[in-house]
Amino acid sequence: MTIMMKEDDGKTATNHASRTSSLTILSLNMEFYHQYSKLKEPSEKHAYEQYLKAKIASVDIMCLQEDLMSASDEFLRPTRPFHDFRRIVTSFEEQADYDTRNKHLFLHYDEGFTSTLGNSIYVRKGKLLCESSNSESTDEEETTNNAAWTITAKTVVQTSSESLRLPNNTPLEYRCVVSITLVCPNMDKPVQVLCTHLSGGRFEDRHMDETPLMNRERGQQMQRCLDQKDETAYNVLVGDFNASPTRTLAMDGYFRLLQSEKKNLSMFHFYSYMMAPFTTLAAAAAAAGSTTIANNHNSNSTCSWQLLYDTLDGPTSRFGHVVDYFVTYPRLPVHTIKRVRMIQQYMEWVTPTADDDFKDESSATAPC
Repeated sequence: MTIMMKEDDGKTATNHASRTSSLTILSLNMEFYHQYSKLKEPSEKHAYEQYLKAKIASVDIMCLQEDLMSASDEFLRPTRPFHDFRRIVTSFEEQADYDTRNKHLFLHYDEGFTSTLGNSIYVRKGKLLCESSNSESTDEEETTNNAAWTITAKTVVQTSSESLRLPNNTPLEYRCVVSITLVCPNMDKPVQVLCTHLSGGRFEDRHMDETPLMNRERGQQMQRCLDQKDETAYNVLVGDFNASPTRTLAMDGYFRLLQSEKKNLSMFHFYSYMMAPFTTLAAAAAAAGSTTIANNHNSNSTCSWQLLYDTLDGPTSRFGHVVDYFVTYPRLPVHTIKRVRMIQQYMEWVTPTADDDFKDESSATAPC
């Protein structure tokens, strides 16, 4: 999505032209790496890389879920898809510490294994102002123009509960929210971008009826994300929420899939679990006297977190539902919201959509 934010020039009384700063933010679950690593032929890997490179060509900030350090390190090398970006913040170290603390509880702990649930934020080099002398960066592609952005803060905050156990007594996978704060001379306030990946997905969802606390856990993880808001900044929370704000045909299909293994799973329990993060979001909005969907244009909506959409022109998961969302505080002027198809094979009940963006100019097929 592209966020267009304007600040009055204010230099002369007669010239009221506005200077405009914009950010294009991409949220992407890098399950891409899993499919990429299976390829044997160099030509196939090149096609995957070219497809990804084409899709991020106009992106300023990449918010990645399921990031892998070894894979992204390779992608940051010259000529590779991420070469034009800098990794600003990641949860790699925090996640490794969590796994080490809990290794005695894992069924199969591997010292050399890197978890796939890391969150990272990358920023395009040309969008960044050359930083002060205490910065590690000396990249020539960073700019000195006065419309560039400076990184002033970055954080990693754990959102998952260490005490919660799944039915097999293994700990919940590490989850967190990572953030960066950017400042631009053209903007009246900083911009904080937050990236998260909430508990859930096909491995943890199968325990939704066995672990009643998971409903509350998912809501609490969303609340911990919302608690990171900076009242002095524009806040943009993005990520894979593993959730849906509404009942849909695709969600019903996912329910039937789970129910084929869990005969006693009720639709009520399923939807209360799947909607838990949005229940928390709605409660936060209600407390501020607002609604959660930004296009409702509630008069008080600028004072609360706003969900930018509840549906798109197609799914963002192979199970056919939208699980990736953008939430802002306060409301921000959004120029466009675009879904980029990165899924090749949907489940059998899903009708493929947006096939026109399934191929890039060199006709490489979508990767996942």
